[in-house]
Amino acid sequence: MESSKHIFYPDSVNELLNDVDRNPDATLFSGGASWMQKQTGELFFLPTPLVSLYGIAELRRITRTERYLEIGAMVSLSRIAGLGKIVPEALVLSLRSTQSLLLRNITTIGGCICRRSTPEPVIAGLVALDARYELRRAASSRWVSAAQFSSPPEKDGGFQAKECLARLRVPLETWNYTLCRDFSAKESGDTGNGFAVFLARIQKDFLSEVRVIFSGATILRDRDSELTLINKKLPLDKKTIANFLDLWREYLSPIGDRSEFQKAKLLNFVDSAIHYFAY
Repeated sequence: MESSKHIFYPDSVNELLNDVDRNPDATLFSGGASWMQKQTGELFFLPTPLVSLYGIAELRRITRTERYLEIGAMVSLSRIAGLGKIVPEALVLSLRSTQSLLLRNITTIGGCICRRSTPEPVIAGLVALDARYELRRAASSRWVSAAQFSSPPEKDGGFQAKECLARLRVPLETWNYTLCRDFSAKESGDTGNGFAVFLARIQKDFLSEVRVIFSGATILRDRDSELTLINKKLPLDKKTIANFLDLWREYLSPIGDRSEFQKAKLLNFVDSAIHYFAY
């Protein structure tokens, strides 16, 4: 449905995709939180052409299956956090570090995912939980992992032409250990919203899976160090822990978009997290 030459108000996802197909340069408008933060004038400026997502009920839907939590792109962060115990702890904690309490009422999960210049803390939670995003266009749709979507464009991250984010799927898996920490510190000279997630699954006194994710200017994950802990019997010995920390130190060393101060804080986080399994 078109209300003017510059603003479109689709009532369904199909209408949205058709509008985008006909207007590939249009900006999709959801909660508007990021736009409001950029405004300095008396009048609220919006780009044109604009496609409003407010009238699409499907994008506000939340459904739960035995294995997944499916969340529409227009669902606010506060609404997700308010779902209670069904939400994985890593997602809840990363949500609470994203924006302020008031802004979370209008900030949508889709807006955070699509704002790729500076990944929000919630993105670290979604990557750690291996969430998947449904990207649609007029004639097709595809699912991509949160990790793939967050990777640089040269590594096939992000949208293809005329695609829109419709929903995300968060696995409802059991994690025996979750540790998160907010690393946002403007005084250190770092860019982005630094946030760390450490997840571990234990089966019969063995570590069966470990994931360490760090957001900021980009998403950091060292899979080689994680593999060294798989099937290790608990408690972990000193040699295994030292090797894990050395691998992370080597991984962080050449990275240029993080300050030495932030690298040191991340290593301290990894150190404290892994030592939980030493006793």
